[in-house]
Amino acid sequence: MTSKTTPGTIGRSGRPGELLPENAVFFEGGEGPKIYRRLLLIMILAGMGTMAKAEMDPAGWLVHADEAVERANFSGMMSLLQSGETRRTMKIEQGFDGRSTYQRLVSVSGREECEILRRNDGSAVVFPDRRLVIHGHQDSKSPMPKIQMDIEQVDQHYELEVQGKEEIAGRDCQLVMAASKDEYRYGCEFCVDTASGLPLRARLVTPSGEKIEQFSFTSLDVRDSMQQFTPDSFWLETDTQGFEMIALPHSSEPAPHTWRFENLPPGFEERFAITRRLPLSPDPIYHIVLADALSRVSVFVTHPPEGMPDKSWRFSRKALNGYVTVRDGHQVTVIGGVPAETVRMIGDSIRWED
Repeated sequence: MTSKTTPGTIGRSGRPGELLPENAVFFEGGEGPKIYRRLLLIMILAGMGTMAKAEMDPAGWLVHADEAVERANFSGMMSLLQSGETRRTMKIEQGFDGRSTYQRLVSVSGREECEILRRNDGSAVVFPDRRLVIHGHQDSKSPMPKIQMDIEQVDQHYELEVQGKEEIAGRDCQLVMAASKDEYRYGCEFCVDTASGLPLRARLVTPSGEKIEQFSFTSLDVRDSMQQFTPDSFWLETDTQGFEMIALPHSSEPAPHTWRFENLPPGFEERFAITRRLPLSPDPIYHIVLADALSRVSVFVTHPPEGMPDKSWRFSRKALNGYVTVRDGHQVTVIGGVPAETVRMIGDSIRWED
């Protein structure tokens, strides 16, 4: 069940961004940070070492970008794109105080107005038109671990290359390409700010060479420190007095080793598997994450809805592909920023193991 309290209780005392109730759960909500962080997870290249910027190889540029994503102080405007069109434009501010990262996103244009506040693993999403706040906190065992780079696997499935330079939002950026060597994954193209290291644009590249733009900054102001923001920068702008407050008390625990994959696409391995218990759902949901060096795919296994036909189907949103099938009496949903054949192959390979 969800927990509700009214009126709104978000206050302005304590450390910046400290607005979430103690022991609240994490809400992976708000398409702005979800898309931004999902793309940025692709760039995590731990264990490859750092080097002087002037001598950076492609991996070095991506390491530099990963560090900036977590530690940079900046404000700007960011467009989230789908099918070549701007789906939402958001104002984004981020501050790092040496221990914690604070972020606030406010929609400027899009289907529905929203405001998102994050601090490390906590978040609150406000929908002013619905007078609703949804908030939560991630548990200590994060279901979103950093991808550990295996350089041999990267060389086997991707070709990294530093390309030319461009100008985005009035700033010079370095193009870095990770091209796929087969049909099972997309390539990735990033334009990394040469001064701050922030990724100014991200694109997925299909095996046919089509570039599918995911996000792009239209303006960016990099700050020297968090002290250059106003005291209210990382508090909600929206007055939430009288809003419905919803906390999502889901829990997660390690999943039992009952599901196995028989024929995964080359390079993809199981990274973690957990059991989620969600509000209003009497049955647990098994969440399995598969990944190669750069790409991630989520697999959700649930009891099928009553009357669900025993057949498979696909769905797609440009670069995001999904596949739904029935395996051993369970509904299996596979979704990820990979080609359609990859999600189908993963869905058809899962089996219940007694």
